[in-house]
Amino acid sequence: MINTGHIPLRPASVIRGQRLQYKGARRRCQQGFTLLEVVIAIALTALIGIAVAALVSQLVDSRDQLARSQPHVSDSRFMRLLSRRLAGLTPRALHIQGQAQLNQALDYEPSPHRLSWVSADDWPLPVGDHYTRLRRQQLHWQARQQRLVLSSNGLLDAINPLQWQTVAQLEHVTQFDIAFYDGARWRPTPSATTQGVRLNWRRAGQDQVMLVRLPDTAP
Repeated sequence: MINTGHIPLRPASVIRGQRLQYKGARRRCQQGFTLLEVVIAIALTALIGIAVAALVSQLVDSRDQLARSQPHVSDSRFMRLLSRRLAGLTPRALHIQGQAQLNQALDYEPSPHRLSWVSADDWPLPVGDHYTRLRRQQLHWQARQQRLVLSSNGLLDAINPLQWQTVAQLEHVTQFDIAFYDGARWRPTPSATTQGVRLNWRRAGQDQVMLVRLPDTAP
């Protein structure tokens, strides 16, 4: 037999069958890949959701912790300012409209819960033709407003009623108590022998205690 080099032709039906088989296989591959993508997308979505939930939980915990610690920060700052001014206690007679206001270094009015004194702890301020570091100080618990206010004024001998300048204040102070140590025991009012001050207040459900040793003001 002589080989002419020609490739025998396949019937058209065979070619169509092979094409259909190829398309079917390709379609199955495409369907399987799409399903894999869906599974991967679901897994990634779940992982992202878990990560976001963990992050939100951490943020909420951090916010709650900051909210709990914030009263301590405010109280600490208030104590620091008050302690510095009490430590600078200076005996000095005061007058308002010509009337003497302080006969002792500390003047406490129990009914309005107001403590007044003169401190030499602030920066020098011009008063007339001279400078002075002396300033009036006042600690006032406003029971109805539940507010504890530390304020000051540079006029030692005022002609008109004083306009106090707020130095610091605490909100939500539901209780306040003050006692004065005379060297033997704690008393509800100050005296000429007062050596220390103890302040107690309750704020945001937490009790705060502050002790201040006063300078020796004996002549």
